[in-house]
Amino acid sequence: MKISFKIFCVLGMLFFCFSGFSQSLEKEVPPSYTESSFLGRLKSFFRDGELKSLVLVNEGYDNNVWLNSRRKGDVYTQVIFRPKFTSPISDKIKGILDYELMSLVYMDESKANLIINTFGFGGEFDINDNLKFSKSYHFSLTEYPNSGNDDFYDNSLELKLNHKLPQKMFHSLGYEFLFRNYQERKIRLSPINYSDKEREDKRHSVDYEIGKYFSKDLFKIKFQYYNNNSNDSYLKYYDYDSYKIGVSLTHIFNDRLFSHTSFSRQWRDFSGRTISTDPSTKEWDRTYLAIVGLYYKFNKDLTLGVSYTYRENWSNEPIENYSGSLIALNTSYRF
Repeated sequence: MKISFKIFCVLGMLFFCFSGFSQSLEKEVPPSYTESSFLGRLKSFFRDGELKSLVLVNEGYDNNVWLNSRRKGDVYTQVIFRPKFTSPISDKIKGILDYELMSLVYMDESKANLIINTFGFGGEFDINDNLKFSKSYHFSLTEYPNSGNDDFYDNSLELKLNHKLPQKMFHSLGYEFLFRNYQERKIRLSPINYSDKEREDKRHSVDYEIGKYFSKDLFKIKFQYYNNNSNDSYLKYYDYDSYKIGVSLTHIFNDRLFSHTSFSRQWRDFSGRTISTDPSTKEWDRTYLAIVGLYYKFNKDLTLGVSYTYRENWSNEPIENYSGSLIALNTSYRF
């Protein structure tokens, strides 16, 4: 895989951001610090840590695979494997290593198949009993095995504050910077002319979440804003601002049966992309997403369920108006 000079710059920036984490460790190392003591700390990190894993398998039917007016449906299988290793570094600091593999396979529409590998590391800091700060870095590679030049990779840095509130409430504030590189896709200079330079996107995201625990319910509200900025300069086709608000409710019926419902609305306003029916009008999209699921816990590790997802997009660009839904059987296993 080709790694450009810009990726090294991004990694250098991430290393600088994580230097605060290493400095926190150095403050706890006595003056007689030696290489052997560092190796001892490294060994204790892996010896004292805990590995937890999650496997999710979703089997279902998608009635609009490509999210367009053709409404081509197909059966799909989605598998997610997510191990996470957590180890105490001090009384107030935890180190985290994580990985996620996501595979999506369609029976007939194989060009929509994808594989995502994500590797990450980070730290969680207990500021006090009610306030936690975390930061993490992730590298992700997305591959479309059957569709040509759509593969890309992401480098992302996330910072987050979690705060417990009175009355069983909580809230969090997060920021993420994401750098995305398309390995085979080139930027456009006109509708038909492409340069030799690869397309790159930069995204800044801010999200805020607030929630409350009730006796048998968990209710949450989430707000998110992000700006996507691409080096594809033709009409600034991929530059836009996104605003999203969502609500979710998890209800516990008894020790084994529970439900989860969520609804969100997203606004996307493009800074340069114009619509096909009026070159003087910029495109806007409004996306609605609703999910409802019912789940049964056989034991503390195994959960089975059924879920239904509905998505609809309204736009002043006629070809971007679509709706689609998925119904799936869900299996999750923790170990």
